[in-house]
Amino acid sequence: MSSSLFRPEALDHRRQRLEGEVTLTRSLPLSVTTGLLTVITIAIVLWAVLGHYSRTETVSGSLTPEGMLSKVYADKPGQLVWLGVKDGDIVRQGQPIATIRTEQNLEGGASPDTERLASVAEQAQLTARELGYEDDRAGKERARLTRLIGDLGAERAQMTSQTDLQKQAVASTRQSFDAMTALVDKGFETRTEYEQRRQVWLAASTQLQALIQQIAQLDERRSEAEADLGKLPSDHAGKVADLHNSLDTLDQRRIDIQGARAFTITAPIAGRVTSVQATAGRSTDGRQPLFTIVPQGSVMQATLYAPSRAIGMARVGQPVRLMYDAFPYQRFGTFTGHIVRISHSVLAPDEVDAPIKLQDPVYEVHVALDRQLIDAFGEVLPLEPGMTLSADVILDRRSFLDWILEPIHAAEARA
Repeated sequence: MSSSLFRPEALDHRRQRLEGEVTLTRSLPLSVTTGLLTVITIAIVLWAVLGHYSRTETVSGSLTPEGMLSKVYADKPGQLVWLGVKDGDIVRQGQPIATIRTEQNLEGGASPDTERLASVAEQAQLTARELGYEDDRAGKERARLTRLIGDLGAERAQMTSQTDLQKQAVASTRQSFDAMTALVDKGFETRTEYEQRRQVWLAASTQLQALIQQIAQLDERRSEAEADLGKLPSDHAGKVADLHNSLDTLDQRRIDIQGARAFTITAPIAGRVTSVQATAGRSTDGRQPLFTIVPQGSVMQATLYAPSRAIGMARVGQPVRLMYDAFPYQRFGTFTGHIVRISHSVLAPDEVDAPIKLQDPVYEVHVALDRQLIDAFGEVLPLEPGMTLSADVILDRRSFLDWILEPIHAAEARA
């Protein structure tokens, strides 16, 4: 009866049941849930109290050697006609490494320096010829004076003999005159004869005095000749020295002219050549360095240029993360170092000699590198001076709780 009241399909649907076994679940006990929430809360509080984060500032810098670094400039603008070094070459102090030509040709290709050099060479040739003439002149003068002294000596000897004879003649005429005087006094001779004898004696005496005077003149001339011969070596040496000085002056003029038209640059220190910016055949204005010489064995350090906002928390010994521009950190990673020195005076941008452009006053921060070599492209490459970089400097280190409460502390400070 009842089965006739429902369709067979409805009865079949009532008879269907869920497949599988029915499992009844019960929610966690309240104590377990409370315990889990307590543990999570404690962990969050510990993280906020004990956890720290660092606020960093990225600053720019470059690599510099700890020792002396020598940048080589051209003393004067000109054309680089010869460059004897390349990157990585080792040079010794004083080694010629480049030649700069500064000579400017006139219209028509004439060179004023060439004309000046020709004039100097001609003057030097004349001076050298005069130097040879001076040696010949001194030799001839020495021979002349020697001959003159000999002639004067011989002439004096002859004069001396004549003087001796004349002295005898004077004595004889004197005796004859004295005898005549006695005869005249006695009246045996005339006054005329007396006067004749007297004139003979006076003439002989006059000749004797003349001979004596001539001998004195000969002695004076001989003394002068001997004095001239004695000082001849010193006079000759003085003239030779003057001529040599003239030659030295002309040679210095030649060097100056040659130096004005071209000059050679030598290595100021021994070391390794790097950062070569010059090329043979190109002009240089003397304001940009041709290349840099780094002493062998120099250790690279990073020099950071930190603005005042980034210097407050910097401390010696503090670690620094470095990123070299030549080795992108996305591929080569970052490198580490630690601060070894911090400058105490601020530098204006125009006071900093750095390969980067600065806008604000900065402090220099020197960082010792943990590694001096870079593994790149299957090679071990050395760090080069002048490489630019960026570095992360820690500005502040605080707990997360301080960070969370910072707005409250700020509000209290304002209040």
